[in-house]
Amino acid sequence: MCESTNAETQGFAPSEKYVIDELKSIIEMCPGRVYVATFASNLQRIDEIIQIAVKNKRKICLLGRSMNTNVGISIDIGFLNVSKSQFIEARDVNKYPDEEVLILCTGSQGEELAALNQLANGKNV
Repeated sequence: MCESTNAETQGFAPSEKYVIDELKSIIEMCPGRVYVATFASNLQRIDEIIQIAVKNKRKICLLGRSMNTNVGISIDIGFLNVSKSQFIEARDVNKYPDEEVLILCTGSQGEELAALNQLANGKNV
């Protein structure tokens, strides 16, 4: 089991394919900068998001210590098949047009110290 959010809730959740298809559609149609928050441990979803970004000619900025660590290790061991040249540092985001940037960060559950919350409070990119 990768995630257990709402595991105690009866019924069915949409498949990961549905989630990825929706993300793909949103990213392809977005005219500006894209922010995606997800669990840093869900490397399959992260891989899909990275591949969508690459296909849409977007540089990827990773925010969050666990996101940077997990993606870095996954690239080093060959789990993620992406060139490190696809990534940019947070300090360089504003050097690219908004339509060429995707920010992939932690904080999808509203954690106080996670990257997404920092962004929302103007403390990052």
